[in-house]
Amino acid sequence: MENRIILWFALLGLFFVLLIIRSFHFLVIESAQFTDLKNNNVIKKEIVVGSRGRIRDRNGSILAQDKPSVSIYLGDQQILEKDQEFLAKLAGVPIKKIQSLIEKKAKFKWLARQMPLLTLDELWKYLSPSSPITSPVIGNNRYFYDHGFGYVIEIKREYPYENLGSHLTGFTGVDNQGLSGLESFYDTVLKPKNSDSIRLVDVIGRTIKIVREVNKNDLNGKDIDTTLDIELTSKLSDILNSYKRVHDLSKVVVAVMDATSGELISSYSLPSYDPNNYRKYSAQIYNTNVLIHEERCLLSPLFLILTAAVLEQNMSDTSIMPAHFLDNLKSDILKPVTAKSIKSILGFSFNSKMFLKYCKNFGLGIDTGVDLPSEKAGDIDDPIATLLNSTGMTKMTALQAIRVTAIIVNNGIDVLPRIRQGHDNDYSNNKQKLLLNVTSNTIRSYLSGQEDALQFSSVNDFEYGGVQEYLEADHEMMYFGYVRNLGRTYVVYLSVGNGINGVNLEKIIRGMTKKIDYTVCKYIESNAYKK
Repeated sequence: MENRIILWFALLGLFFVLLIIRSFHFLVIESAQFTDLKNNNVIKKEIVVGSRGRIRDRNGSILAQDKPSVSIYLGDQQILEKDQEFLAKLAGVPIKKIQSLIEKKAKFKWLARQMPLLTLDELWKYLSPSSPITSPVIGNNRYFYDHGFGYVIEIKREYPYENLGSHLTGFTGVDNQGLSGLESFYDTVLKPKNSDSIRLVDVIGRTIKIVREVNKNDLNGKDIDTTLDIELTSKLSDILNSYKRVHDLSKVVVAVMDATSGELISSYSLPSYDPNNYRKYSAQIYNTNVLIHEERCLLSPLFLILTAAVLEQNMSDTSIMPAHFLDNLKSDILKPVTAKSIKSILGFSFNSKMFLKYCKNFGLGIDTGVDLPSEKAGDIDDPIATLLNSTGMTKMTALQAIRVTAIIVNNGIDVLPRIRQGHDNDYSNNKQKLLLNVTSNTIRSYLSGQEDALQFSSVNDFEYGGVQEYLEADHEMMYFGYVRNLGRTYVVYLSVGNGINGVNLEKIIRGMTKKIDYTVCKYIESNAYKK
């Protein structure tokens, strides 16, 4: 028993001796090292950036969203020739560009920005074939001192449907700032916030304490739900592309707007561009939205306003309206507008100042307020002279002409165009009654009274019609019409040009109009259109 007690005391004594030795080692011998570690603890501040808001169509399809990408940069170290050759192939740039960047004295030089994530796979296979690739988290930055270059994971805007509706969606720059279309107009809404995440880290980067943590989801920009329907746009684009190929058309534009709500449902134009790589196209293509940027002398919309004004002023006293008025109107309104057809209308009791007032009420001379940047307002100056002489004193955009058509076919109710759902630009509760129902119905009945109207046996409650206009100087034919089905009315705008005089654009646009009207009508009927 005594031997066991002696053994236990011996072991306990040995333990205390070892403890004292170890403490001496830490406190005296290695104290300087730990003091250095303690003194080198630093506060590390990292900027945390949220994701830009998504843009969706009316059915939830993603039109624009953020995706991670890889950007390659060079440091100030020398880069071996084999590494230069690899980087040139990886980034798709001449090796001379890499050599010129190396010669610059800056410590940080971009080589290529926002490349596909697959680039990261190729990079790791070259540098460390046996090592697993690191997670591509936004903000990750890795520099390879032995090779003189590094990469950073950045955000890149992705447009899954490429050129479909690109003139409306727009695009962002390399810094993810909206530069055109909805991306620009709603940049402050879509734009994410940023904040500082603060940690206390040791000399080798290990986190000792989290001082302030930021939830990235709280920094994300707001999503935008639009009135656009990408499925309908895809179907219309197929029609436009097929006609463009067959007839060698230089310009084709289509737009569909709900006349009862002002919702722009679809817009597609050729030539178009892919916002994922907008720099490959000319600025003229990606900066010009023909719906709102081109101001033209369009007689057909003016003729519709004039007809409505004459009807309204003479409706109360039919004795001053010649008996052949309605018959002449029916024949004139379906033909391309001419000075003769205008003069046949001007023979009635009519006040030119009142016509100017009607033009202003129909929105000429002011922009529509649609949620797109840099919309043109057109110009209103002596519309009667414009109709008679085609001098171009009164000009309007295609969207203004669409608005005029919508008022005519929607019982004289004016609802301003819009693209975003559920925001301050919702004009559905701010409708203005500009015409009597009988005026709207009379003109609409003449627009739909075409002798060659198609009989779509499978389409119920279907009505369609419109008026054409030929712009001789531009060799361009336009159509302003409507489709009515299931109690809803939609304005259809179509423009076709090939820059060659003598081509029968009227025949081409008639064929396209029938297919487009049928497509819109069937799309509505099949319940694909969801309010």
